[in-house]
Amino acid sequence: MPDRVAFSELLREHRHAAGYSQEALAERAGLSPGAIAALEQGVRRAPYRDTVNALTGALGLSDAVRKEFERAAAGARRRHSQTESNLPVSLTSFVERGEVRELQELLRVRRLLTITGSGGVGKTRIAVEVANRAEEYYDDTHFVDLLPLHDGSMVAPHIAAGLDVPTEGADGLAGVVRHLHARHALLILDNCEHVIAEASLTIDTLLRRCPALTILATSREPLALSGELAFRLPSMDVAAGVELFATRAQSIDPTLRIDPQRRAIIADICKELDGIPLAIELAASRLSTLGFEDLLERLRSGIPLTGNRDLPPRHQTMTATIAWSYDLLGIDDRLLFQRLSVFLGGFTLAAAEEVCANETLPVGAIADSVSRLVQKSLLNLEREGTSARYRFLDSIRSYAWERLSESGEATETTRRFMKWLERKAEALDSSPSQERLIDERAELDNVAAAVIWAELASDDATIQLAARILFGFRRVWQGTNRQAELRKLAFGLLDRLRGADSAGVVGRLLFAITPHLTYFELAQHAPRVIQLLTSAGDVARAANVHARVAQTEASHGRSASATHHLGKVVELLSTPDLRRTRDGIVAIIESAYVRSLLGDFAGAKGVLTQLEIPPGESYEVEARIVLADAEFGEGHVDRAIELLEEIKPELHRYFNANVLGMMVSGNLGRFRLYNGDVLTASQDLTVALRQAVDARDQGFLSVTAEFARDAAAVAALSGRPDLAVRLLTACETTSERTGATSTDSFAHDLAMREIEAKVPYAQLAALRARATHEDLYDLIEEFLAT
Repeated sequence: MPDRVAFSELLREHRHAAGYSQEALAERAGLSPGAIAALEQGVRRAPYRDTVNALTGALGLSDAVRKEFERAAAGARRRHSQTESNLPVSLTSFVERGEVRELQELLRVRRLLTITGSGGVGKTRIAVEVANRAEEYYDDTHFVDLLPLHDGSMVAPHIAAGLDVPTEGADGLAGVVRHLHARHALLILDNCEHVIAEASLTIDTLLRRCPALTILATSREPLALSGELAFRLPSMDVAAGVELFATRAQSIDPTLRIDPQRRAIIADICKELDGIPLAIELAASRLSTLGFEDLLERLRSGIPLTGNRDLPPRHQTMTATIAWSYDLLGIDDRLLFQRLSVFLGGFTLAAAEEVCANETLPVGAIADSVSRLVQKSLLNLEREGTSARYRFLDSIRSYAWERLSESGEATETTRRFMKWLERKAEALDSSPSQERLIDERAELDNVAAAVIWAELASDDATIQLAARILFGFRRVWQGTNRQAELRKLAFGLLDRLRGADSAGVVGRLLFAITPHLTYFELAQHAPRVIQLLTSAGDVARAANVHARVAQTEASHGRSASATHHLGKVVELLSTPDLRRTRDGIVAIIESAYVRSLLGDFAGAKGVLTQLEIPPGESYEVEARIVLADAEFGEGHVDRAIELLEEIKPELHRYFNANVLGMMVSGNLGRFRLYNGDVLTASQDLTVALRQAVDARDQGFLSVTAEFARDAAAVAALSGRPDLAVRLLTACETTSERTGATSTDSFAHDLAMREIEAKVPYAQLAALRARATHEDLYDLIEEFLAT
């Protein structure tokens, strides 16, 4: 008796012996009643191994009977032969991707699985690989590529031809149905997107008429059928992308070595190409004529990627791949696709409606059009909580921007985009709630794009518009680790702002970056920004700048100058209303900190009592940090620690939690070191210094050096005196470069006692000489790594 009959009979026999109906056994085994029926009727003749395990467990078979049952199933799989399989054979090796296993599992439980994704993301290759690995479970495996079709009415005849059966019946499917009806078959339908309506209708008909048929489809958009599971295939992760690039490059040049340096460049290449497999393969083919660094640089400058002649025409270049999808769009969708390219950092549906709608594209049409672009894999949908944001892959956005430029609408659309950002900037400046400040971080790439476009436009009105946008978003930038980018963008605009009518804008723009200026930059720009702000009536902001200058002067040992600027703060904040403004509050907190730096701890605490901070503002934390510093200065170390520990659980609520966390953890580390709690001090300093390394903010360089001195003491006390020497030396070098002096010698003296006891003089001199050429941040990273 054939094995497949034996298994079906064994299953029926054991089910009856256990007293189960097909439905009851299906429920116990976690299968469908249809699957049990198919196995017992022999329709499904090669049971999955997981299915067999589930059945033996549900039936409660003894060990001996279980082995007989499993032998029957194994025999069915082994002797079960694929009477038909026409899966395409690839000429290149498959680079493993995590999605294959996931798709295999889904294929076991779904009769219609559609792999969707953007052009070049690897849908066909993945589908073929999944089908290859699943062949043993099917009577037949058929592959039909719909790409050659130009007429949707030919879908059914084309499938019939692919299965080598006659075209029969009104819909042309009678021959296909007769061939597949009694067989447990897998049908792969590749490239459905350009005949999506007809392909969907045909697939629906086949699934209804062929109860044991499974269909695996690929398409740039879902088929929109009930029972369909659409699996959006993502781009390759960096590790898989690097492996793909290396494999393809070495197939061209087997002598090519991929060392760590080259691997790092390949990783950058893969990131530049959005992890799109086709683009990575095309780039790897260019390595024979370009070096690694040249290839990366040319990709960044936009060289076209071309491929081998055996690729389909639409895959010969990335542009052709994207154009294939673009050409399938309707008029409204094309128009929106082009206009959305102004969003370098992604967008919400509301943003798309505000920026892209006009008389030629009604606002009411935007939502449906965006949905279609997502379905066709030209846009990616990102969900965060209950909100949705849309984003292009860079290669697709570049293509859309080219089409927008060709249309003559680029200037008008960009102008609407910048006016939209200006409205956001005005709202941020007038009522920046913590929630709004956090939410608007998503727009920083769009702000950067607006500034760059303004610089290219070069007209003063557009430059001023970009400056107003950047100024309005200043606090959003300050709540990220992208302060260096804010500086660069602001200085780029300042270089282009000319004329008396730009004075107010210049003053506000300079004000926006004062927290991120070095001591020397602040000394250079402060007089000008104070004068411009005062002339414009922005006296609270002018007071803010005076307070910041006072802080830098105090940290550089210039107490008289610091005291002078503190007097200016009091003079400018002459009314309660001014002191209640955001800039007035900041100026008062800064003034209190300066008094603490000058040793006037009681005066610092007195200044803080003047504050009227609205509930929920991050200034509450900043004031608490200054108060803790004053308590520490008065010798109340435990009270200082208590003050900071109380606010740690609340830090996540604030838009600038990273900066606040750095200051809280750094100060806690300093206080605990003073108390002799080296282990906990090390943990706190690790948090603070990791944040400092991530930010590398010029405005916090002197503070970072203070925390690094504390880290040096921890290193010395923890058996790493050589690292302590190098950290202290780098801090001294940084102080010489910035002109700042340490305000607390405790950590330095503590570290030096340990160093002098454990490090011979000759070694000490050598370590210092070495450290004069080392970067402070590199040494901090060494501290964090050990």
